[in-house]
Amino acid sequence: MASVISFVAETTDAKSPAYVPPEKRIAVFDMDGTLYGELFPTYFDECLLLHRLLHDESYQASPEDRAWARSAESALLAGEPEPDSPRSGAQMAAEAFRGFTLEAYREYIRAFMEEPVAGFSGMSYGEGFYLPMTALVQYLAEHGFTVFISSGSERTLVRELIAEELGEWIPPHQVIGSTFSLIASGQGEKEGRKYTYAPDDQVLLEGNLTQKNQQMNKVITRSEKRPCWFSATARGMWQWHSMPCSMEDARICSSATTQSGITEIWKRQPLLPRPVESWVLKRFPCTMSFRQYTRRARKRLRLVSQQKMIWQREKTRRDTLRL
Repeated sequence: MASVISFVAETTDAKSPAYVPPEKRIAVFDMDGTLYGELFPTYFDECLLLHRLLHDESYQASPEDRAWARSAESALLAGEPEPDSPRSGAQMAAEAFRGFTLEAYREYIRAFMEEPVAGFSGMSYGEGFYLPMTALVQYLAEHGFTVFISSGSERTLVRELIAEELGEWIPPHQVIGSTFSLIASGQGEKEGRKYTYAPDDQVLLEGNLTQKNQQMNKVITRSEKRPCWFSATARGMWQWHSMPCSMEDARICSSATTQSGITEIWKRQPLLPRPVESWVLKRFPCTMSFRQYTRRARKRLRLVSQQKMIWQREKTRRDTLRL
């Protein structure tokens, strides 16, 4: 925590050699595993998809999709690798919500946020945020940082999920995510570039994935300006860390890549049975020794085993209720 405070003090002090002007004071956070839990028992967007395919009586999924969803849910609750999906999960989600208006889609997300989290007691999906990371977002925003989220989940979903918890510091236009195609209700088979939106039209989800904001695509969406703060899981972290820098931003990038280490900030969510890593890029030396790291890694493995036992008990309880 002391190093975070020092970093903010350095970059916001106009007399400091490391001063970063407000227009360049950009912080980017990953979503799943960084701001929000990714083991409930999986990413929020996939939990929503499984709910839609299996537990929403108003929707009739195809036999192929339902068969995959059953296998995936069983595997995830047992702590096992999920089977390959017939199509990408994001494309399946786009198809599952085809025809929804944007407001109806938001309402569906809000309703699911009230559902209890699998494997946990006393917590809903809307409450699955890491509270120390929420405090970090607030702290950076209050010190002049423009905070973005860059997530692989669909952007409307992320905007709705964070609205109450983080919306004060991260407005919707600062959420970058995957994109579903949209269509006007009266558009029919016409291409969007050839159709004029009518006053009585509604914007609907068309049913296709336009772009998945993942891996290299995350670099593309933030290529105009290189952030001076990243918070992400290890894989997402390196995508941003490798972004090219302009000469104007060279001082910030050089400091970040050569003088600083990657500090692990171990954070705990109430009722979350394991620590979750967030690698934060900054300009201070790494304060965790290799011995400390291996000790915590071993502890994490023990806690993951406990999590699997919780998942198995939850699966047994659900199976009993079905009978």
